[in-house]
Amino acid sequence: MRESLLDWPFSRRGRRLGPVWSRSGGVQETAPRRRRPLEPWEQEDEAFDGRTVLEDLELCAGDVAETALVLARYATVRLLLGWLAGDLRGAGLEAERAAAAEYVAAVPPEFAERRWLMALVEMSGPRPPRVLCGVLIGASREAERLSHFASAFALCRASYVIALRAGWAAEGARAANAVAALAEAGGGRWSVKRWRRRARVLARRAAQQG
Repeated sequence: MRESLLDWPFSRRGRRLGPVWSRSGGVQETAPRRRRPLEPWEQEDEAFDGRTVLEDLELCAGDVAETALVLARYATVRLLLGWLAGDLRGAGLEAERAAAAEYVAAVPPEFAERRWLMALVEMSGPRPPRVLCGVLIGASREAERLSHFASAFALCRASYVIALRAGWAAEGARAANAVAALAEAGGGRWSVKRWRRRARVLARRAAQQG
């Protein structure tokens, strides 16, 4: 006799859901679904602003110049995210901007990323221009060239977050596509789908906004 789909245990397309009652009267629990580990590009929370950037310090292997670059990135991302969250205002914002500028100035000029970071520091403020999101992506590409992939992701993610907060759909779509490209190059799968889906949604929104 065929079991009704309306009887317990409920089922969908012939697949039982929830606990299964055995013929002997006992309860057979279905095996819990295993949660997959998150890919690096799916990490969207940090213990503190800029922490992701600091992961690249271990790649510097004592190189003073490269270490200075990573620290300058950290100071810049911390400045931008602190301003975005509203934690930095007035004198506090000015002090943080001055500190970040000192870190960036200490980066040797042979690093092309130095000028991108300095531009970001100068743009930080109450009314940042839209181009700030593109500058973050530019800095991200320089970090990627040095195989500083954590920093590259952090910079693109910051661009995405700032674009969303400001309501800049086109810039958000560009940032999401940049993260998807990083994830794909790094062998990601689920993260690529996630960021491309976000990019499509924002691109449609940008088209509607004209």
